[in-house]
Amino acid sequence: MRDKRPYILYARKRSKGNPAMIVIEIPDDQAAALKARAAAHGLTLEAWFAKLAEEEAPASAPQKPFKTGRGMLAKYGPAPSAEEIDENRRDMFRGFAQDFR
Repeated sequence: MRDKRPYILYARKRSKGNPAMIVIEIPDDQAAALKARAAAHGLTLEAWFAKLAEEEAPASAPQKPFKTGRGMLAKYGPAPSAEEIDENRRDMFRGFAQDFR
């Protein structure tokens, strides 16, 4: 037996393009108010929700790409090689802990 509470169904796109149905349970007075607002626009409830969703959807205008970490660090030149890192490490820790003997 189906639940008698009022609800609204609307479809949204899944990642694969198949519509998904979502149920929103609301009181009768809110459902009637939403239907009245849709009718005031000359639309069905489903068409009004679709119009609202399109208005709220982010614009599909091309956005400026994010700057990658590699691009941000490019101004510092090429990265040191593994040999240079090892040499610097040996140089930095050459006299480490010799004073504690």
